[in-house]
Amino acid sequence: MKDNTTRLLLGFFLLVSAIFVVVAVEAVRSITRSVSTSDWVNHTHAVILEAEGLRADLFVADGTLHTFVLTGDSRDQSACRDALSRVADHLDITKALTRLEPAQGAQIAQLESLVNRRADFMREVLRARLAANLDSVRSLLAGDAGGDAMREIQRKIKQLEDDE
Repeated sequence: MKDNTTRLLLGFFLLVSAIFVVVAVEAVRSITRSVSTSDWVNHTHAVILEAEGLRADLFVADGTLHTFVLTGDSRDQSACRDALSRVADHLDITKALTRLEPAQGAQIAQLESLVNRRADFMREVLRARLAANLDSVRSLLAGDAGGDAMREIQRKIKQLEDDE
């Protein structure tokens, strides 16, 4: 009888120990999945925030460019250049965040091309205004009157956010 009780106690102890091991393994798996999901959500929000920052600073640059064209005030020129610098920073961070994802990398490459063309256009307008070449400024702005470039950039950013 004593022999049987010892075996039952030992069996019960082994069963409880096995249950604890299974529960511990499942807890570790659950925590790992939770951390992975949290990282994915944080990454998604970081990409969206940088894309939104890019869009906002691009609009700031565009607005201050037009203000500078009208006023010729060096503060407006400086604000435009600062905003263009922030646009480049947002673009670099967005590229770094998406470098391991080929589909997003392709989207960022297209967006980068559009943003660089827009920044070049803005710099050209700034140079023309600084040179007091108002005819050149007028023709550059007239060619951009529809705002197609900005709408295309917005569309690309929206597509990137939707894919995220």
